[in-house]
Amino acid sequence: MFRWLKHYISVTNCFARLAIQRQMEYPTFLFGWIAGNFLQWFGGLWLIQTIMSRFGDLAGWKAEQVIFIYSLSVISHGLVVIFFLQTWVIGQMIIVGEFDRILLRPMDSFFLFIVRNINFVGITDAIPGIIIFFHACSLVKFHWSFVNIVNIGLILIGATLIRTALYMLVGSISFWKINRDALSVLMMHFQQQATSYPISIYPYSLQVIFTFLIPIGFISFYPASQFFGIGTILDIPFNFSFATLFMGVIFFFLASYVFTTGLKKYESVGN
Repeated sequence: MFRWLKHYISVTNCFARLAIQRQMEYPTFLFGWIAGNFLQWFGGLWLIQTIMSRFGDLAGWKAEQVIFIYSLSVISHGLVVIFFLQTWVIGQMIIVGEFDRILLRPMDSFFLFIVRNINFVGITDAIPGIIIFFHACSLVKFHWSFVNIVNIGLILIGATLIRTALYMLVGSISFWKINRDALSVLMMHFQQQATSYPISIYPYSLQVIFTFLIPIGFISFYPASQFFGIGTILDIPFNFSFATLFMGVIFFFLASYVFTTGLKKYESVGN
């Protein structure tokens, strides 16, 4: 176990250094990306405040509570962009033959795929989410107890795994039917919109889908509902932070199985 962990840290450190060096070569692009992300995420905050100031509560949720949901969504999105951005471009990697390079290396292919890219620029997605999170905590008077801090950590880990798993499941379709990641782009926009608001605004059938089939409700909605004591269609006898982590681990292993199964179908771009 410790040997595997040491190996993982060594490999990820190597990829991280290379990624940072590569991304710092274009400072103008980096500045533009930072500015664009700040405008995007704070623009979303402004939109929530504008909508709710005009129409009032949203399915029983106050504006500051929706902002709390939104902040968890943005942070988990940022973590995916930092650590698992490659899951968005599986189709493109297949088209250009990137998996040839992965399969030729004397390492587990799935492990190498997961750790091969540390996207330094993704920090510009996470930082706005963190700022909005502390703003939301101030609005809702969040209690900074040790237990709540641990719960937030578990929620973010689980939410990141859920997001990553959904991208991998969609991207792995390319092993059977090659595409240029249009579905992954669609999944990205769908996840961000659906996790920024309470899923209780949707019909009951969609709430069930977003709970059990596409479990995006666990990314931000269900944990926030427990913090604020708001009832949902799902009633479990334990903390939603553990439920989010559990769903994240289960779906991540499911996605890894589908990915490795699809990788066996991979055909090199060579002649």
